Amino acid sequence: MIILDTNFKVFRGTPPCGKMTHISSDEDGDFSKVPYRFDYSGGVVVNNKVYSISRYCFAESNNDWKLMTCHQDYYLQKVVHISTILLSISILSCTLFVYIYFREPSDFYGKCIISLVLSQILTYTLLPIVRFASNDSLSIISHELLDVVFSLFAMSLMLVLLWITAMIVHLFFTLSFKTQLHTWTAFSTYSIFVWTFAAFSAIVFYFDLHSDGSEREYLIFLYTIIGFVDIFLLVVTGLKILLTAQDLANYKKFENGTKTLWIIIKLSIIMLTTWPFESFLWREDFDVPTETVVDFINLLTALTISLMLMRSDKILLFGKYQQVDDLKNDVLD
Repeated sequence: MIILDTNFKVFRGTPPCGKMTHISSDEDGDFSKVPYRFDYSGGVVVNNKVYSISRYCFAESNNDWKLMTCHQDYYLQKVVHISTILLSISILSCTLFVYIYFREPSDFYGKCIISLVLSQILTYTLLPIVRFASNDSLSIISHELLDVVFSLFAMSLMLVLLWITAMIVHLFFTLSFKTQLHTWTAFSTYSIFVWTFAAFSAIVFYFDLHSDGSEREYLIFLYTIIGFVDIFLLVVTGLKILLTAQDLANYKKFENGTKTLWIIIKLSIIMLTTWPFESFLWREDFDVPTETVVDFINLLTALTISLMLMRSDKILLFGKYQQVDDLKNDVLD
């Protein structure tokens, strides 16, 4: 709570300055806008009356200058944001339930896809808090808790990219070597690497927030590097599959590898085009119309993942190749 001078005047309605903005003018009426942030919580007391900073402007007039501080609370955009996030989480949760219950994934790629979808659900869950916290709308939450939420959000984005990387690397080694690790052994090995790297990045980000709270460029750079590494590995794995296809003895491995690579490519395209928009929401000067577009992109991402998993080949995802083998034998004979 902050108490303003009685000379301040209160204005009701849509503030002309939009978001949190500090507008000043001299006697000639020369206005200029500069970013401004409230660093207090609660309402504002003017003449012993409490006003909400989300619906009112506060102005002070002197002989030669005017000062107005205001904040427009975009209620409609908040409703759209919460609605799309809840719908996206519901779609992914229902898809994951159907995916696990009816298809019973038991191979490496099925387990990775489950982990990837769970990471995406975690990202969507934390996204509203990250967005509103960036605009000081969650001032009732302590800064320490917000730092934890920001770090978890950074970790969830990292997990999405790392699970894609794990699937690509595993597919490449499967095509390169005749022997492969047991499913549980391989998944456990990759899980240790993925969670260790993601947790380490979250811890580093948490301590960085405590140092100055504004340095996030290095994490975006790390995301970009991992994204380019994924694209490079996809190209190399695709070339490996083409080389494998020249050997008829490896026809089965080529067929399975092609289908698996196609699934990973679609997942990579979806995720690698989504996380930059989510990470951009960290910026405090991100405009509201663009945030609404990002909300619908997230909803479209959830729908695309759901449709892709519901229409995916059961034989591909879970290592049940018996019917395909019989068909191949008939064709080859």
